[in-house]
Amino acid sequence: MIAENLINASITPLKHTDTVDRAIQWMEELKVSHLPIVKDHKYLGLVNETYLLDQANLPLKETNLEFRKVACKCTDHIFDVIHTIKQYEVTTIAVLDEKENYIGSITNQDLFNWISSHNAYKQTGGIIVLVMQQHNYSLSEISQIIETNDTKILHASVLNDTLEPTKIKVILKLNKQNLVHIIASFERYEYTIEATFTQGNIRNETQNRLDNLLKYIDV
Repeated sequence: MIAENLINASITPLKHTDTVDRAIQWMEELKVSHLPIVKDHKYLGLVNETYLLDQANLPLKETNLEFRKVACKCTDHIFDVIHTIKQYEVTTIAVLDEKENYIGSITNQDLFNWISSHNAYKQTGGIIVLVMQQHNYSLSEISQIIETNDTKILHASVLNDTLEPTKIKVILKLNKQNLVHIIASFERYEYTIEATFTQGNIRNETQNRLDNLLKYIDV
């Protein structure tokens, strides 16, 4: 899944000529705290509702606000989008094409909906994220460690580590929520466990649920 496939068609970007009041009203309707601003299809950045509340009702281009250029490419993997939206703590992220033109937006609610609708993640169980050098990756060894704990892998994803190119992250969805013995086994084999997540944490409000999911993906 890439960013382009998750664009929310209901998110209309703000124009640089829109007023502060218009921006606040649009954020309230969409239930987000950040919206993209564009000028002639070019992305200017994200505007934050918190800072708008202190501004006079002027056109956005006439304010003294600095727009944060938080964005992802349309071809970015969905986990890279999650990493960016978490890193910058925004509720909306702009999606750009290869020429840096604005083509749409994705909200944190869109990300949560996608994750929670994924068949593997809907099933009861826990998630473990391992990080390792690429040349050390062995799915057969990982599977053996898990199966010796009478547990099965429901889904496995392998992602490049965007911060350390020689490393990968292995995201494992397992059929058990109690991960204590599995964690101990991985540690015994000197695996690095970056994060764990259990299904019981997702019974909160949307933002809290997304935060928990971001903790285990943490890419």
